Amino acid sequence: MMMKKTLACLLAAVALAFAGGCGSSDDDDSENIARLTIIQTTDVHHRASGEGPFASHNPEENPDTDDFTEGGYVRLGGRISEIRAEQEAAEIPVLLVDSGDFLMGTVYDMTVNDPVAFKFMEIMKYDAVTLGNHEFDYGSAALAMIMENAQNSDTGFTVPIVASNLLTDGVPNTGDDGIEALRSGGYIRENMLLTLPNGLKVGIIGLMGQDAARFSPAAAPVRFDQSAEFVQARVDDLKKNQGAHIVLALSHSGIVNTGETPEGEDVTLAENVSGIDIIASGHMHSMTEEVVVVNGTYIFCAGHHGKNLSRLDITYDFDTGKIEAQSLENTAIDANVPADPRIAAMLTEVNAKLDMALGGLQPGLTLAGTVASSDFALPYYEKPEESAIGNFAADAIRSVLTGKFPNPIGIVSNGTIRDGFYGGPVSFADIYNVLPLGITNAGDQEMMIPGYPLIYGFLTPEDVRSMIWISHNLTTPPSGSPDYFLSFSGISYTIADGGAAGMLPSEINIVPDPLNTSVVTGDFDNDGPYPVVMELYLLMMLPRVDGILVENGLPSLGITPMTPRGTPFNMSDPESDDHYLNFRVMDASGTQEIKNWQALLQYAGELGAIPENYDPNGTAEAMGRVRLP
Repeated sequence: MMMKKTLACLLAAVALAFAGGCGSSDDDDSENIARLTIIQTTDVHHRASGEGPFASHNPEENPDTDDFTEGGYVRLGGRISEIRAEQEAAEIPVLLVDSGDFLMGTVYDMTVNDPVAFKFMEIMKYDAVTLGNHEFDYGSAALAMIMENAQNSDTGFTVPIVASNLLTDGVPNTGDDGIEALRSGGYIRENMLLTLPNGLKVGIIGLMGQDAARFSPAAAPVRFDQSAEFVQARVDDLKKNQGAHIVLALSHSGIVNTGETPEGEDVTLAENVSGIDIIASGHMHSMTEEVVVVNGTYIFCAGHHGKNLSRLDITYDFDTGKIEAQSLENTAIDANVPADPRIAAMLTEVNAKLDMALGGLQPGLTLAGTVASSDFALPYYEKPEESAIGNFAADAIRSVLTGKFPNPIGIVSNGTIRDGFYGGPVSFADIYNVLPLGITNAGDQEMMIPGYPLIYGFLTPEDVRSMIWISHNLTTPPSGSPDYFLSFSGISYTIADGGAAGMLPSEINIVPDPLNTSVVTGDFDNDGPYPVVMELYLLMMLPRVDGILVENGLPSLGITPMTPRGTPFNMSDPESDDHYLNFRVMDASGTQEIKNWQALLQYAGELGAIPENYDPNGTAEAMGRVRLP
């Protein structure tokens, strides 16, 4: 009850007031043939206004040569409506589905009291969606609260959520009670069976993959069973007991290398579970240019951020009991796609309410209001390597310790960076969208503002070396992830091949001014321990990294952040003076945490014009912190 009450106050301080056929000939038209169109979105990450400079988003102008955004709810809605109208005229049923991670990733995460993602899916009448790892970013209790808020909103929320391998503990008064209530009420389902007007029976399951589950630690005590035996039993039930002709899996597991040698958990799923006819894949952000066929299962994926809409047309033969034809169409969601006026009106209203709320937080602050400007882009990409936006974010976080400790180091994980700057005016929404994830796990905050709080402590030189080792040795799936690449401020380093020990930092330099990496000082290995500031996400990531190493038969790193007194952080006892939450970076009042995006907002605002030192195509200063062999 306390969790629900606390999270219900989220953002109270800002007073959010959100109360074509398959190519078959006409000779195939018979009662033994059924056609179906499946439309998929996935990993949209709350990008209601698309990906790109927020202030340029103007979807109601078509086309708008000054709109540089891709995706966005308004144009997604427009293209979905076009497909539905086309297929309705041909009397071909359409299913609209989403494969998870529809929440978390932009300033629209502030709409938890009336979440805009749920409003979009309700207005567009999605037939089914599944949950991704980021739906659990705030925890299971918070997800249940967000869903309840959506159900009680003016729009309501009736879209079925299918989560077949989601398991709860069945114990009263634990963190998954809200999820259990939603499941018992039929809002979260184990499976679905839809009988379409043409007689085709479509069974739907929803799955969370192993990698996705690993990145949802806040879901506990909710857990997920990815075993082939478990999934096979659900597929068999739909086909043998419920009479499904085809089974569609909404799988937040993923496919990569989508060309000649596709890989990923959804490929493994198709290889090991029989009877799944179609997998609408998500999680890995890899768009399939054409359908991937594995063991008779058709796999496709729309990609990410709503920049593409996937349409799969199939023809099912009742006589053979098989899909006899299929074709995939991908539509780029850009300025050439018409708007859906219903979604445009909804989004305009949401933006106005957010602007009002932001103005209450800081006079004059709006979503599209300019905070800084840049003559060049600081692009975002998911590769595990040095980036200008990663360096900028690390510098911003480091700045909160400037003047408080000598030679501070700022560290940011790729896992929390979700966007970049596009060149030109940089708005508040653009800044927030760079570091939009997370929430505090402390219970002492009057204003429950989204964002990971910043934690400061001290690391030995050896622990800093271990952090660098993570960046260059644990960033490749399946054991690692690009999320584990770390951007540093306050140091530069050289990487060398250490043979069996992996890629190792051979030289580390102290850099007093991050905008002038050519000036170094001190003796790194003898001048520590070093003051370090990082996001709560990274602090919580360190035990997971040790777990991965142990699982693979390697020794753990044992990185141990320390208090200013030199004692190790206590990670379990909130009553301890050494508990990590006692070392959050706080505002001037000493009561409110400073979040990752707030440090970025302050730093960008102080700079005004972003200096050319951050231009990745200009001076070496922007990209000279990591020296590769």
